[in-house]
Amino acid sequence: MRTSQFSKAIMEPTESTVALKEATSQLKEAHKYLHSLENISLEDTLRDTELHYKMELEMYSNVIQQLEVESTWLTANIQKKKQEYEAPEAEITTYRQRLDGDEFEYERQGETGERPRCGHEHPLAAVPRCACSRSIEIT
Repeated sequence: MRTSQFSKAIMEPTESTVALKEATSQLKEAHKYLHSLENISLEDTLRDTELHYKMELEMYSNVIQQLEVESTWLTANIQKKKQEYEAPEAEITTYRQRLDGDEFEYERQGETGERPRCGHEHPLAAVPRCACSRSIEIT
């Protein structure tokens, strides 16, 4: 019986060693599996993040396009309003020049009672403007 105890004693550590190696191998495989699951999860998260930012980028691109269209419209509208303003302004300037310009200069009326060139009677000795609101020249 001693041999059987001896062989049993030799076999127990060998079995324990084999069991330990198997457990270590299973633990390594479990770590690899867990690591692959983490990578899959990270890859899924990365894809979701990329998709989210791609959709946001498209949204901002659409907003920019709309703002560019609005800017073009506003620029054209401003140009139109500027032209509408400039035409009457030029006309007003022309009328002001005619009213205040060289065409209707005046001089002080002398004691001779000369009549202004506009043809109106002026009781004052010096009349800078006629009743017709034009600058006048006294002759």
